[in-house]
Amino acid sequence: SRSTFAGTGKFAGHWLGDNFATFDHMRRSISGILSFNLFGIPLVGADICGFYGNTTEELCARWLQLGAFYPFTRNHNAFGAKSQEPYALGPKTTALARRVLMTRYSLLPYLYTRFVDVHLSGGCVVCPLFFEYPHDPNTFLIETQFMFGPAFMISPALKDGQRLVEAYLPYDNWFDFVTGSPVPMQPGIGGNFTFSAPLDGLPPIHLRGGYIVPLQMPSLTIRDTHYNPMDLIVVFSSCSGFIPGSGLVAKGYLRMDDGESTHSLKDGLYSFVELEAYFPQNLADAIEAAYIRGKPVYRGYIPPGDGRYLNKIKFYGLTQVYPLHSEFNGGKIKFLLNGKETDLKIDLINEVIVVQLPRNRISITSSFLLEFGTWNIGEDQPSFGFLTFGFWVCVFATLVWILRSKWPGLLQRLTDHLGRLTSKKKF
Repeated sequence: SRSTFAGTGKFAGHWLGDNFATFDHMRRSISGILSFNLFGIPLVGADICGFYGNTTEELCARWLQLGAFYPFTRNHNAFGAKSQEPYALGPKTTALARRVLMTRYSLLPYLYTRFVDVHLSGGCVVCPLFFEYPHDPNTFLIETQFMFGPAFMISPALKDGQRLVEAYLPYDNWFDFVTGSPVPMQPGIGGNFTFSAPLDGLPPIHLRGGYIVPLQMPSLTIRDTHYNPMDLIVVFSSCSGFIPGSGLVAKGYLRMDDGESTHSLKDGLYSFVELEAYFPQNLADAIEAAYIRGKPVYRGYIPPGDGRYLNKIKFYGLTQVYPLHSEFNGGKIKFLLNGKETDLKIDLINEVIVVQLPRNRISITSSFLLEFGTWNIGEDQPSFGFLTFGFWVCVFATLVWILRSKWPGLLQRLTDHLGRLTSKKKF
């Protein structure tokens, strides 16, 4: 509806009304969407490419780049206006629309998880920067950039003929969504940056360190996408998510249901999975392993077909900390999947490390643990169960402590008995 009131967000979404096909109205749509998220109506969107008047190929292209990250995405125009379906504007606009909308479809697991969080706990799906960075006064007046959930920042091009975007990034770990390249930040402070904004690609999109983002291979419809395998993007953080003396961390979670039931939460027809990744300060230390794990907190729904399985995991923020690409390709790193050593295919695409997982081996709604570690060439390789080994060491040490503190006499008798057995064997 475009006629809403306080509390509408619990029952319905909002459409910003009849706008004009101008760059100014495209820019103003961002503040409208941010405002309605603050009003508690998170499902909100504007008429992409404009309602009144005739759009242009460039305006529609820029609006498609922006509108793909509206909570509610719709291309809509008035009777008598020039047709603005992407195919009506030419092959370049068609190709762009396909790319940005497929990106949106791939992010639906992340977006839907955010919608459920907002439904349960409040907040916003698309947020102004100051919501995530309230202590940075430079974010207070920004209304041409926005957070797409807590893990993405969108900085669209909003002017005719624009090919570069001037954007402000608060202090954090930021990575280019497409290339994985880190944004160089000054210690402790945010900064203004200039990013390329081509007319035929995605707008400047940056991933925030410390998060694990679930994705799904996109198809032409949401229903078909639901049947496709899933991926994970692990974005490690070395400032907001760095634990001194420990390593890099990233966390996330996933909420899933069939996408059609109206009372899936009430009826328990959903699954909730927690995700966690850890990377030690020194992967070459065989005592400690890096890992990513999934833990189902609630399992009331299993996706159909291949939709339940993980296809690959993409790691952002590692090539800047460790020379991992040479270790991966050189075979130094070994993998342990749910306790069993396994061979995995590794690729380095730009600055993103991509781990291809075995087909239909890891279900997203089941517990899984993928560990990986490395050793120096020429040294004896220890058994790979790092975490398992550490667990049993702790168990043994605890038992010894209990015996010594609670039953010191029993421990002494066991020691004497073992000594007598050893003496008998010698004779």
